[in-house]
Amino acid sequence: MIEIGKHIEGIEPYKPGKPLEELERELGIKDAIKLASNENPLGPSKKALAVLKKGSARSR
Repeated sequence: MIEIGKHIEGIEPYKPGKPLEELERELGIKDAIKLASNENPLGPSKKALAVLKKGSARSR
């Protein structure tokens, strides 16, 4: 049997978001745009872009 550490046992399971149609119905809106969990409407931060630029310069 595999032993699972207490720090893993305490992690709460991922709860997915509601389907877009349900969300629109609940909020009383139409034509909503739903972003995925890893999307950001503001784009990458300036710090993230700087790190990417610095890393790409090293790999050339």
